[in-house]
Amino acid sequence: MGFNLLAYRRQTGRQHPEAVHQDLSKLSPIFESTPIWQSEISEFVRLRHVRHVISTCLCDFIWQPFFPQNCLPNREVVSPFLEAVSNSLSVSGGRGESAWRVLTLRGIDDLGGESSGVEPVMHRVLEILQPLIVLSESAGFQKDLLKIINESITLWKVARKDEARFVVEKYPDHSDKENWQAEDIRGFENVSMPPDEKIDTPSITPLCLFPHILQTTSEGESVRVHQGSALFPTSHVWVQALSEKKEHEEELAKAVSDARWKVNARRMSSSAGPNSPVKERFS
Repeated sequence: MGFNLLAYRRQTGRQHPEAVHQDLSKLSPIFESTPIWQSEISEFVRLRHVRHVISTCLCDFIWQPFFPQNCLPNREVVSPFLEAVSNSLSVSGGRGESAWRVLTLRGIDDLGGESSGVEPVMHRVLEILQPLIVLSESAGFQKDLLKIINESITLWKVARKDEARFVVEKYPDHSDKENWQAEDIRGFENVSMPPDEKIDTPSITPLCLFPHILQTTSEGESVRVHQGSALFPTSHVWVQALSEKKEHEEELAKAVSDARWKVNARRMSSSAGPNSPVKERFS
């Protein structure tokens, strides 16, 4: 299963990058640290944010122990309860948990009827990424996204009824190099990093590009099924992107300040006499 739609080069059309950035930040806080400028670094980081949005939505809406959750009554309470029962039975060992889980999932499927689970993911992804999607590419984007969602559902419907329990972890751990692969842009390994005091990375949340998936057998053994991938704030490319973003913001603030000073100076000049120093400067 691949993220082919992420190869698209998103453009901002006529909307200014600053406006796009503000819209994205309102929809999802993770975009607050995402530069929108048209540069290789900015595009690399931005597309990783898109991958993070899609992966997180798949984890939240599909790759859940008792999917589809939208057919569960009071799911905010029922779903954690079912997971607690599953965990309790797993501690006891044997195949009791898997037998109970398969029967429970069969009942959930019967309750779900024709519910596919596609709509919640599609709606949430499009809601967050809307400012980045050009109208002419929207249909293609939705088609590729739908393919990813359907493949994810097909895969999970088989995996969730396996004798062993699948656990999907979406929170990257930089110290766990065995289970999490850190992404970075090639060729930036030797680029000098900005001073620590210039960029505040500890406050930024790592991006899960694809979750770490493991399997817990009936004997209690944990087996890694898929290594997770993530973009960490300490990566060369993200630090460089934040540095570019900060420099751009400083230049923009200076330009706005200079423009305001000139406007005020002209106003003073228009109200001053013909021999005013301010008038002479703008004459």
